[in-house]
Amino acid sequence: MAVSSTSTSYLSNAGTLTSSGLGSGLDVTGIVSKLMAIERQPIGAIDGKIGVIDAKLTAYGTLKGTLSSFQTAVQTLTTTSTFNATTATVADTTQFSATSSSTAALGTYDIRVQQLAKAQKLQSVAFSNLTDSVGTGSLTFDFGTYTTTGDVTSFAENTDKNSVTVSIPSGSDSLSAVANAINSARVGVSASVINDGTSYYLAFSSSDPGADNALRITVDDDDGDDTNTAGLSRLAYNKASGYANGSLSYTGLSLNVAAASNNNQFNIAVDGGAVTTITLDDNTYTSANIVAAMQAKIDAVPALNGTVSVQLDASNQLKLYSKTSAGYSAISLTPVAANSGLETLFGTTTTSEATARRLTQTVAPQDAIIWVDNVQITKSTNTITDAISGITLSLAAESATATTLTVTGDTSKLKTGIETFVTEYNKVSALLTDLLAYDVSTGEAGALQGESTVRSVQSQLRGAMRTVLGGLSVSSLSDLGVETKKDGTLSIDSTTLDDMLADATNDFSDFFIGSTNAPGMAASLDDTLDAMLNSGGLLSTKTDGLNQTISEYDDRKAALEVRMAAIENRYRTQFTNLDALIASMNSTSQYLTQQLANLPSIGDNNSN
Repeated sequence: MAVSSTSTSYLSNAGTLTSSGLGSGLDVTGIVSKLMAIERQPIGAIDGKIGVIDAKLTAYGTLKGTLSSFQTAVQTLTTTSTFNATTATVADTTQFSATSSSTAALGTYDIRVQQLAKAQKLQSVAFSNLTDSVGTGSLTFDFGTYTTTGDVTSFAENTDKNSVTVSIPSGSDSLSAVANAINSARVGVSASVINDGTSYYLAFSSSDPGADNALRITVDDDDGDDTNTAGLSRLAYNKASGYANGSLSYTGLSLNVAAASNNNQFNIAVDGGAVTTITLDDNTYTSANIVAAMQAKIDAVPALNGTVSVQLDASNQLKLYSKTSAGYSAISLTPVAANSGLETLFGTTTTSEATARRLTQTVAPQDAIIWVDNVQITKSTNTITDAISGITLSLAAESATATTLTVTGDTSKLKTGIETFVTEYNKVSALLTDLLAYDVSTGEAGALQGESTVRSVQSQLRGAMRTVLGGLSVSSLSDLGVETKKDGTLSIDSTTLDDMLADATNDFSDFFIGSTNAPGMAASLDDTLDAMLNSGGLLSTKTDGLNQTISEYDDRKAALEVRMAAIENRYRTQFTNLDALIASMNSTSQYLTQQLANLPSIGDNNSN
């Protein structure tokens, strides 16, 4: 038998251990691999088809993106503001600058900046070192408006802003630490440390300008005194006048006061000063005379003259204000022994509020004041958006004379819109040409050559460029100098376009946007692009179909892979068995060869 042999191993009564090809010389792995390469050809064919579809999907994705950019340019020409754009020109730009929107009325305005809005700024007393302790406790920041009537100042909170409290703990109470704590709390106040070369100061600035953003800083000082000149109280600031308020209403009241009745006296202390007894004359007091009578008696005391303002509040109750304009401001009322004058004149209860103004105001808060055509306008900011409809004024400097603001129509936005429209359309046109191209000489085709969907897109867009709307001064793109070239792209005759834009009588909006009777060219094109790009539209339907085909191919591949595994297993089993059979035959051949070799030759003469 002419079969070669390599090696064979045997285990008695245990069968034969073999390694593929060792006993027979067969390359089982190579044979199976080549057979499986043939078997897997259908899978390769499917992969090729999927690759073609993937390339189409990529091309459709590029087309969608380019069409989307084009639609953005189209939508600019469907927006009213594109056609009603205005520009604002200021004769004296040192006073203010201005911008105008499409809603601004064309015309001229005489405007003067009388006063700029300013944010309040406050400054502490001097400290020797940056690390000096300011004091511990808490600072509460409120915003509002200080109003001074005569010698009395009141504070009305700004309800649009919240009250914020900042804690100043021990060990974090140096000048820089206090400033950092306030800034970190974002209370609407900027805090900083100023060094004049000799001393250090804490400075506070309201974040927003305007009279209604003035600061009131209330202190809760750990030293127990919230208004003195020590500790954290040094940062207290309340410009409002301290006061004492009675609870007795003088509405319809006739009050008999007499020394004999022991109801004509009370004690008063102003701004923490000495206690002074005030004695009223015997009289019958009403809302008509009590204020003047009490004011006269207080002013008659030399130490108190000009320090107190006596008033009746909105409820016709007596209210005494301190006229102090700095430092500590307070009114304290107490009864005189054996005299009921305090209760008789003020009621059973009195309330009081002391204020402290330990910081120095370096910049007063104020509103902006402008004059527009001799009409005064007051705002809390230097950026004014609602003085003239559609116009924003940015105030820069105060002036004693007015300047002119002129608002005119601006066609630059429309021109840019048309130019962008042409640029983006040409990108789409060039892409469509590439996708549908076919080179006869080389046989090379575009990624979507022959796709009816793409040809439909191209046809619809070219048709839109030829839109003609009758009865308008602008009836086609050609009227604007926009022409279609031989390659399908657009070109612009800038001279024609500029001439058309210069004529304010041309109805650009009717051509692009349309009217109540019919949509314009751009509006119709926008709808066409929606039908192409939106979910369920022309392109989405096509790509959904391609993705579905890929999914079906993937299912077929998965089924074939299962089949390939079974076929490969069968081939390996068959060729392994063949390998074992050949190995066995080789072994038998060797044995027979050896036995035959041991037989005596036919001509051998052997005798005893």
